[in-house]
Amino acid sequence: MHSGSGGRVRRLAGDGTAIEAIPIVAASEAGTKKLAAYYGEMGVRYQVLVDGPRNEDGNLGRWQLFKALLVTSTLAVDQLVDAQICRGTPAPNNCRVFTTMDLE
Repeated sequence: MHSGSGGRVRRLAGDGTAIEAIPIVAASEAGTKKLAAYYGEMGVRYQVLVDGPRNEDGNLGRWQLFKALLVTSTLAVDQLVDAQICRGTPAPNNCRVFTTMDLE
């Protein structure tokens, strides 16, 4: 999730989320420069992604993701979505609708 207000950007991940295969190098030098510029526009510290130590799977560790500003906060997954969203009529397609038959 990415949201910003007044220049402050928040990138939230559910607690325990694994972020894998972060692209840091493209097929060409020009592509890699575009990728670095893209991260820069988002406020992500590209060089931290490049230089950060990797775990045994080759992925950046949790604290490196924070240091790079790719993730700014973790929360329990149920705190990432407002429960009110599924109380609307009609409920969005991703909401589970219970009927009285479900309770029997």
